Order: sequence, then C-alpha cells, then structure tokens
Amino acid sequence: MLVDNLSGARSGQWSVRHVFDGRHGSIGAARAVTRDFLAALHRARPSDDPRAADNILLAVSELVTNAVRHTAGPGRLHIDFTEEHQVRVTVSDTSTAAPRPRAPQPDGTGGYGWLLLEELADTLTVVAHEGGKHIHAALPWPGRARG
Repeated sequence: MLVDNLSGARSGQWSVRHVFDGRHGSIGAARAVTRDFLAALHRARPSDDPRAADNILLAVSELVTNAVRHTAGPGRLHIDFTEEHQVRVTVSDTSTAAPRPRAPQPDGTGGYGWLLLEELADTLTVVAHEGGKHIHAALPWPGRARG
C-alpha cells in the first residue's frame, strides 16, 4: 500500500498527505495515493454511490495535473474524510495566480477541467497565500445506511 501516512483511521478521522515534485510521475503517484486512500476508506465506510471513488480520483487527477502544468513545483496533496460524508481534496502549489477557466477546445487541448471540477465538487474554492495557493474541493462520499 502506497498510503503509509494514512492517519486517524482508528478514530474515524481519515487523512493522507502526499508531496509531489512536479516532475514526471507526479500525477501517477498522486493517483496511486488517492486510490489507496479510497480503497481503505471504502473498506471502513463504504459509499453507496458506485461513482464516488471515480469522481474523486478524476478531481485529484485534474487538480494535480494543473499544478504540474502551470507551476514550478513542488506541490502538496491532502485528502481527508469528513463525518459529513465528504472527501475533501486540497492541492497546494507555488503559484499565486488563480485558475483561469477557458472555453473547452474540441481539438483536445483542454478547457474542460475546471468545468468538470465545478460539476463534481460540492464546493470548490481557491485560497491564495504568500507562497502560492490552495485549491479545496469537497466531493460527496454518500454513506450506506446502517441497520
């Protein structure tokens, strides 16, 4: 398991942090950490939405890809589960520039990412700070009713 820094699983507070350098392999490594986190979370707190894990994985992929493409690196990924049945994803990078959504390009050169994130996330916020920015996305993890 790549998630060797999963914290709080015993207390019900699920959290993982991952630092990426912004070079080749950063996006794949972030996806692998996310997959491991979601698999562990699903074992303990199964979601009743079969798309929830895929949606979260897609959001992480998009956020980390943007950080790798548009900043100098390094970056950080933080994922946690809330008792409100959300998975919060935060990607931090070294640029203070806010994401600039652009019109989708039918030639395959992009423009769909931010629109996709807005559709998948319950909330999506950008917080600039002196050393860069944090992009926070809260995505649903609907739980099964306990009987």
